[in-house]
Amino acid sequence: MKRLFVPVVLTSMLAGCAVQPISLSDRASESYKVPYQKLIVDNLSTESKIGVNDVIYVNGWAPAHSGFKPPLNESLVSKIKNSIVANGESGRVDVSVLRVGFFIEKIVADDVVFISLFMVGRDRGFKCDADVNVKTDRDSQRITLTHEIRRSYFDNQDQIRQFIETCQSDLIRQLADTIQKAI
Repeated sequence: MKRLFVPVVLTSMLAGCAVQPISLSDRASESYKVPYQKLIVDNLSTESKIGVNDVIYVNGWAPAHSGFKPPLNESLVSKIKNSIVANGESGRVDVSVLRVGFFIEKIVADDVVFISLFMVGRDRGFKCDADVNVKTDRDSQRITLTHEIRRSYFDNQDQIRQFIETCQSDLIRQLADTIQKAI
């Protein structure tokens, strides 16, 4: 009995320390109607394989894609399918999602231990973006949709989830506006 007790306790302790993935919704905060009879959405993006503990030396935008369930690319595609509604008489629009990302503004000094201690509370940029191709019978255009804010680090996973949900809803609004203008 004692031999079974120790592995069970250790397993439960390690499972309790594991980082839980951030759950994302499959719908945007609003629905949008576009004047086409048919809307086709293709997911041509792939999930980025960047881990939480990976060190990336960069001045600019460092990727922070992992830790979401479903992955960011799948979440955005399902939100587009569920939030943009075709209600027109004729025509077709094809939307191909090519890339989806979530980035944190970073400088190389953030990775230096003593310097990074002085930079902990500073505001930095957070952005999510997507490369999308929109094709109608008249035109085909590749666009980059972007949503960006400046703030200090997020305090918990719920704040990160709220940012991603807001960000993806804004990307879908931008996409719906682009489809409206493509007429």
